[in-house]
Amino acid sequence: MNKRTREEEPGRGNSADDHQLPSADDGLAAILAQMQGRLDSVESELSHLRREVTSLKSETSSLRTENSELRSATGRLDELNASLRQKVRSLSTALTVASRNYEHRIPFLHVGHWIERGYDENQAEDMQTFQETLKENALALRAEETIDEVVIGVTELSWFQILEYDESLLPQIKEVLDGLHMHDGSGVFDLAIRNIELPDSLLVPLSAALGSQFEGLIMENNLSYADDAVRVRRVVGFACLSCSPSDSILCADTQS
Repeated sequence: MNKRTREEEPGRGNSADDHQLPSADDGLAAILAQMQGRLDSVESELSHLRREVTSLKSETSSLRTENSELRSATGRLDELNASLRQKVRSLSTALTVASRNYEHRIPFLHVGHWIERGYDENQAEDMQTFQETLKENALALRAEETIDEVVIGVTELSWFQILEYDESLLPQIKEVLDGLHMHDGSGVFDLAIRNIELPDSLLVPLSAALGSQFEGLIMENNLSYADDAVRVRRVVGFACLSCSPSDSILCADTQS
């Protein structure tokens, strides 16, 4: 009697609603939902990777096309380079032949020419020496012989002054400058400009020859005033191998 009474007392019942446990089906559903989420994430990543692979394939195809075009362009450039080399060889051969067959045909200006132009006898003699020096150098540059020095000007003056430049000598000077361009580069020599003034009419063709094959530039007794050095440096802009005291301003500035 008492046992039944205790089981039926309020608050002591063991109903399923009061202590219900999760079923196995609920746990499995949760696990499946979690796995599905992961699968969805992996599928998204795979889809992104597929797009990247497709993009890379497209870029690779484009690069292959560009590479093929570059190879084709390189082939054309190689052919052009070979053609230019052949032309250079032909020109070199022609220059060699022209040098061997060279004849100095510039008219030699005699003493009377210089006297008529206002030069005194000493200056006229110096101008004769100047012409002889130019002719010797023009011939030497085109001959197969060793050259130590190419001179534009006069090595020794008969009078202590700078020799005035005369435009009538420009054709003979250009023969020497052309020889500098045509020289085959055998041996090493210096270019010396001695005892002659340097007007712009001489500096301009001279500056074009400074890229030729010579070891050093020697300047002696070319400048009368300091502003001459500024002008020469502006037109030519070269540095000297050695200079006379009168040209030291030019050389010091260009070598610094």
